[in-house]
Amino acid sequence: MKKTSIFIKNILSRRFFFLLLFAAWQALRGGAALLLLIFLTPLMIAICYGVFGHEHSPEKDAIAHTRSNSVCGKLSGTIIEVSRKYILLWPEYEGRSSWEKGFTKNKKGCDANLTSITMTMAWPELLPLSLAEFSAQRRSDFNGIVLSLKPTRVKNEDMSYALEGLLGVSAPEIERPENYIEQLGLYSFEKKQKSSLDGIKKYMWYRDKNIVPFYFICGKQSSEKNYADCSGNFKISEIGALAEITVSEANTKDWKNIVASMKKFALSKIKSER
Repeated sequence: MKKTSIFIKNILSRRFFFLLLFAAWQALRGGAALLLLIFLTPLMIAICYGVFGHEHSPEKDAIAHTRSNSVCGKLSGTIIEVSRKYILLWPEYEGRSSWEKGFTKNKKGCDANLTSITMTMAWPELLPLSLAEFSAQRRSDFNGIVLSLKPTRVKNEDMSYALEGLLGVSAPEIERPENYIEQLGLYSFEKKQKSSLDGIKKYMWYRDKNIVPFYFICGKQSSEKNYADCSGNFKISEIGALAEITVSEANTKDWKNIVASMKKFALSKIKSER
């Protein structure tokens, strides 16, 4: 009887959570909705796998008490170690995703393969932002940086294939003088999305001879004047990482300094052999 009650409570809780997610997605868009999902993820995990009706096991308690001051793992074979103060929520290791039951059993540590690691920091100081500080900034004007790193097997720095998949056309076809923003050194192209939820997307990219090493995606609703946060995409070939940064539209003007700083920051986290 007790197990049946727990099961029903979990089903109802999960349904409520997904309804909450759907409502949030309808109310927000683009980067704002994704960031809300980041904050709600731990709630969903708690609802689905333990808080509502399940007792704490010694194994779970052990995990909670063995958190170190840093996060360590491999990105494409390169070991990196980052202070936990920078980490937004937790890193993702190879195995089960955080949306699946049992993901806490994934292999962790410097010998484990990372699939994603997300960090938050102030700009331009690059000091870590706590979750509370990050949340406070999100309620006003966000002046920081969210940096996400994922492994990639592609060693060259060209992002043309990804950009053109988003544009739906070859980038050189629209790299005309009228689409070039002189003060940014970037080409720019707006595209209205098929879905009304997506509104308008603006793509901005840097052309270096025959490759596109960097591009931005900014989004807004058709009725809005300003774009929401912009996500920048590039590679850090030295560690085999695909990098994504989230910044305010106002900070896109500093994209060259931001990209250079993020590369330097990531490379400084390579764990030295002892």
